[in-house]
Amino acid sequence: MKRLFAILFAAAALTGCHEATPVYWENIEIDRQGNGLTAKLNYPFRFGGIDSTTTLINATIEERLKEGVMDEYSGLTLDSALNLLIESKGADTVLIRIPYELTSDGSVYRTNGVESVMIHKYSYTGGANGNAEHIYLNFDPATGRLLSDRELFTSLDELRRMVTDRFSEAVNEDYVLFDNLSIDSLPLPRQIGFDSIGVVAYYNLYEIAPRSSGAVEIHIPYDETDGMVKRDLTRIR
Repeated sequence: MKRLFAILFAAAALTGCHEATPVYWENIEIDRQGNGLTAKLNYPFRFGGIDSTTTLINATIEERLKEGVMDEYSGLTLDSALNLLIESKGADTVLIRIPYELTSDGSVYRTNGVESVMIHKYSYTGGANGNAEHIYLNFDPATGRLLSDRELFTSLDELRRMVTDRFSEAVNEDYVLFDNLSIDSLPLPRQIGFDSIGVVAYYNLYEIAPRSSGAVEIHIPYDETDGMVKRDLTRIR
């Protein structure tokens, strides 16, 4: 009997070690300078929950922040990648003379079925212009897996129609698309997410138009997408 109680106690203790703590999000900041690089990164970071889920979500966010500038440091934390970038830049007699600037900010909209992370990212690594973009990452809260548009919406054709219907309202009348596009033939934007207003559809620079035309953000209120979203969008505050 004593042996049985010992086994049960050990099992309970082991289970308790793996119990998920409450999930919460906070923006964290990384500030680095050196060898002509200035990085001021502010972005959402997940805490609590199941360790594997939270680790996967945070790693995915940091990988997206590294894209385009620190691709060779895939798999490392953002902090470690920045340190290596500064080191390698300092060892290159050409790159050390080129100013680099990296900035970001972001937010998260939490619901029962989706944790939608928005990141605004800017990078300059030489040339005439830097690169600014909005990124939306829609995570399954239970697994940490990124959800595709098809997993989020019942009909992408209907969603595209709703986006194109609102496009003219979101831009000036002199907005210029690429020659091979018209409003009726616009594809869905690559960046789609959720916020307190509704579904957000975001066309980044160069996605559908020249840089001079600018990016386009379109909101579709939740009361107009009723029945279109497959996930429970009950907000978690």
